[in-house]
Amino acid sequence: MSSVCRKALIEIGTNSVKFLLAEKDDRLGKQIYIEDSNEITRIGEGLAESGRLGEPPMDRTLDCVRRFIAKADALGVRDVSAVATMALRRASNSRIFVDRLKAKTGLSLRVLSGEEEAIYSFYGIAPLLPVGSDGWYFDTGGGSTEFVCFEDGRVVRAFSLEVGAVSVTEKFMLSQDSCGNGVEAALRWIEGSLEEGGLPSEKGGSFLVGSGGNVITMAAVSLAPERFSSSKTVRLSLSELDRQIDLYGSVSLQERRLIPGMDFDRAPIILAGACIVRSIFNVLEVKEMLVSSFGLRHGFLNTLFD
Repeated sequence: MSSVCRKALIEIGTNSVKFLLAEKDDRLGKQIYIEDSNEITRIGEGLAESGRLGEPPMDRTLDCVRRFIAKADALGVRDVSAVATMALRRASNSRIFVDRLKAKTGLSLRVLSGEEEAIYSFYGIAPLLPVGSDGWYFDTGGGSTEFVCFEDGRVVRAFSLEVGAVSVTEKFMLSQDSCGNGVEAALRWIEGSLEEGGLPSEKGGSFLVGSGGNVITMAAVSLAPERFSSSKTVRLSLSELDRQIDLYGSVSLQERRLIPGMDFDRAPIILAGACIVRSIFNVLEVKEMLVSSFGLRHGFLNTLFD
């Protein structure tokens, strides 16, 4: 007789909170994802300027975590874990949120290092890589971007840089209407930050895989009116990136939200996200990337079943 085990993970990112629930059947020997959802709470709002987590962002995020715990409970799952990324790594008052979360929900929050975040994110997409592939993987979020250089599907180097869509949006005011003038400055700053952070120190292969909410949104915009699905193989080209950057920078925020395929709540930071991906293309000298909807939450949750 086979036994089925269910677990859930809550991932608190700078821009959004993600919830993943999976089950593993011992007989089948693999995980099946039951629920995969997210809410944008922007716990990192204002962090770049103040160095602290604000009370309203912490409250929004705590309320979201409570909703996800309730969802897990409704699905019969009591084994819920929680991890956090750059905003909690960087904020001088992160302990306040960690303690508050424990008191209100009973969850012990694990704040991942940048290297841990990169490696667990890579674990999430590794099963999808072609056999024997060499290249680069990145996951770009609200506060940071994680990178893994891999050879034959194995990690050669993993690191994190504090270049994220929320911080870049705030620094170059890219959520404002018709903000194309800030794009060139943002691209120069991002590319310089990537190079200073050591991105090209190992060239790796030409194969590039990217994940993260902004990457998924850009893929959805490229496919519209067809809907994006994790079961589809989607690639983003350099020319498509340039088209989207020009589009986002030339319209108002309200018009951005109406673009087919756009995530309404992600519209304020999508231009910064696209600039980050464009800069990665420049530094690594690639013309195309494979889009993955898998990432940190999948890689970390899978290890909990081991």
